[in-house]
Amino acid sequence: QKKHPEKKIVPAAMLYYHIADPMIEDGQGLTPEQLNRKILQELKATGIVNSDDRAVRLLDGEFTGKSDILPIERKKDGSFSAYSSVISEENMAVVSDYVNHKIKELGTGILQGNISVNPCEQNGNSSCTYCAYRSICGYDTEIAGYEMRQLENLSPEEAVRKMNSERSE
Repeated sequence: QKKHPEKKIVPAAMLYYHIADPMIEDGQGLTPEQLNRKILQELKATGIVNSDDRAVRLLDGEFTGKSDILPIERKKDGSFSAYSSVISEENMAVVSDYVNHKIKELGTGILQGNISVNPCEQNGNSSCTYCAYRSICGYDTEIAGYEMRQLENLSPEEAVRKMNSERSE
């Protein structure tokens, strides 16, 4: 947007791509095409995709029923299925602005010396489970004052609404 202010910039997706070297078990007897398809399934990105058909076509030109590389699939009538992680362009802007707001907020806090341990939990899943610093951070539920933040279960619509209201405060 800064580089081309005269153009309307439309984000196509916000994706997380896990860099890995996938191992396909029991790949014997598979054709190279079948093996390639299994590898693509293992490398499939997660995140949200702009629901605009043009953006989807630019991201995955071969997408018809179920994408091999994006978290989207279509129903027979052409609409996105309930399993698709799609979001409108307007809501994509809300999420993007909110993420930028949080990056600035958290970055400022770190620069001001706030490096406290602040894990969260939702539906029994803890952020500590995947943390690379788990063994050295000092977080201990047995010590008074250490509380796991409980994240709310929000529908996508509720989450966007909360992001929009927090962003405009």
